[in-house]
Amino acid sequence: MDYEHTQRSPWFWMLLALGALSLVITWSAWSVSHQTAPVLISTGIAITLFGGTGLCFGSLTVRDEGQWLAVRFGPLPVFRTRIAYSTITGVEVARSDILDGWGIHWIPGRGLIYNLWGFDCVRIQMGKRSVRVGTDDVEGLVSFLRTKIHRVTKGSGRVSLHTATQHMGLCHRHHNESNLTEELESGEFLRYRILGSIL
Repeated sequence: MDYEHTQRSPWFWMLLALGALSLVITWSAWSVSHQTAPVLISTGIAITLFGGTGLCFGSLTVRDEGQWLAVRFGPLPVFRTRIAYSTITGVEVARSDILDGWGIHWIPGRGLIYNLWGFDCVRIQMGKRSVRVGTDDVEGLVSFLRTKIHRVTKGSGRVSLHTATQHMGLCHRHHNESNLTEELESGEFLRYRILGSIL
């Protein structure tokens, strides 16, 4: 494992606090009305909604797992995904906005985003498809991914578009030079034949 970073969010403690506050309110309501069923139902909903959300979206961990980049919300690892390095064609620093929100969202024209807190993120391009991963370690993640992709590309023998373009340019240049050499040699041979005929 060459990379692992966990971003934590204040949402975790805020949601847990809201869950505890809901518990206090429902308990106070029970003390007044003494109706057990509504109190238990309200308490269960509050704890599930606020506490469950806080436990599922309290942190966002991005880590290297061999041939995969793992993206996982936590502490409860309910929502997670993995991206194969072999499918990544580009990486760049990006930004999200308020329309993207936080959590897991898919927006037409923008693609999928995994974001916990803030607007800094890394865009991972996979052909025509892209995924944005929110992080407070943008430069570190971009640097790691570019190094990792280079290793995977080199190890698999896959040639990047830039390298292929350079190679095609060199081949074209070599082909033109070969043709020019043949033309010059043909011209020299023709000149010697003309001189020989005159002499």
